[in-house]
Amino acid sequence: MLLCDMNPNLRFAQNIVFVPVGRQVCPGDNRIFYVTSGVGTLAVHGSSYPLAPGTFALINSGELYQLQPGAPLSMIVFNFDYSFERSNIVNFIPPIPVSGGESAGEVYRDHIDDCAALNEPLVLSDMNFIEGELKTILDVYESQEVYHREKASSLFKTVLITIAKTKMVSNNRAGRTALQLIRYLQEHYNENLTSEMIAEQFNYHAYHINRLMRNATGTTVHKYLINYRITAAKNLLTCTELSVQEIAFKVGFESTAYFSNSFKKMIGCSPNEFRRLQRQSF
Repeated sequence: MLLCDMNPNLRFAQNIVFVPVGRQVCPGDNRIFYVTSGVGTLAVHGSSYPLAPGTFALINSGELYQLQPGAPLSMIVFNFDYSFERSNIVNFIPPIPVSGGESAGEVYRDHIDDCAALNEPLVLSDMNFIEGELKTILDVYESQEVYHREKASSLFKTVLITIAKTKMVSNNRAGRTALQLIRYLQEHYNENLTSEMIAEQFNYHAYHINRLMRNATGTTVHKYLINYRITAAKNLLTCTELSVQEIAFKVGFESTAYFSNSFKKMIGCSPNEFRRLQRQSF
């Protein structure tokens, strides 16, 4: 199938804490891992990749891999097909048996003909900018509302396209600059940044910086920064007793009012409402 025809079928979504298993796994469908905390390594195709918060990994069905947590490793996990051809299988598909370092069972594969990035093992670091989207998909999937699976799968398609685009831009000079820009924003998001200040840091005009950012992520520097700050604020609202005002300034907003308005626009409720809902869920 072509990328434009992709209609992913998300059949499993969960935040999981992994422990060492010491064996290879051959998945029966495609899998995505996104590290939220902890460290470890992922071995696939004879290569070993470090895992840390912000690491994104895509493993296709039939690709043998091995996870080795170096500490409690918390990851958002998605199991899916690129189409609804196997929509009759709605539950978790168990791994395919492995014998002698190879799969010992029938492997189902569904490839994207015009996008090599989604047809091979893919590990990308510093992918924090999609964490908010992944958590939204997880929330929708776990809601068990009517058509929750279809809604989550629709949102999931956007993430897959973003991942493919990120991989493609990382293969050229402009793309590498964009990834450096993303890393800079993630490291300095709580500072008083302007497009002009960021552009000066990279010796570019502000217009060029925004064009690089839009090509890589589909959004402007300003919008990316707001989204990243809101994601950081959600973690602080959930895990600390800091006041809304303290959190607003801690993540880089100049006023509590601007923070609250931006938060409600992105999340759908006020910071205080979000905190209350999070505490009710525990």
